Amino acid sequence: MSLKASLVTILFIGCFYLNLTGNATAASKDIYQKIEETIPLYLNKPYKLYREGPKRFDCSGFVWRVLYESGVPVQRTSCRKLYLMLSPTTETERFHFANIIFFRNLKHCGIIRDSDSFYHASRLLGTAVSTLNGYWRTKVFGIKQPFLKAKKYYFSKE
Repeated sequence: MSLKASLVTILFIGCFYLNLTGNATAASKDIYQKIEETIPLYLNKPYKLYREGPKRFDCSGFVWRVLYESGVPVQRTSCRKLYLMLSPTTETERFHFANIIFFRNLKHCGIIRDSDSFYHASRLLGTAVSTLNGYWRTKVFGIKQPFLKAKKYYFSKE
């Protein structure tokens, strides 16, 4: 498949899940349900740097695996690049389930469970649920929706 054909496919999939204003469409309800079903499959797995499962994970690998298996066509990458690829949240949506939370200057990420906890891959705990207590709250860098930005897939003339 050519690069142009691949980009057209990504654009089509991105527009399917996302309208051009960057807000999730009705199809997003299916994504949230799939994320909810996928997360338990990968909890309690050991941490291993540069791994994306299914038996071991680092933080961005865990987030990637859950998103990818839930139908979000995101490529495996670092927390920093993932932050740039995903859609922003509004202030009222920030701590909603399945949003991606980023910490420590984009060196760690996880998936929000609720306003008080999140899923992530920890060096000490492996893939687990942690509370958004004082320590983690002070380290929050930003929060994004689990959808790709449509504007990332513009084409240039060749």
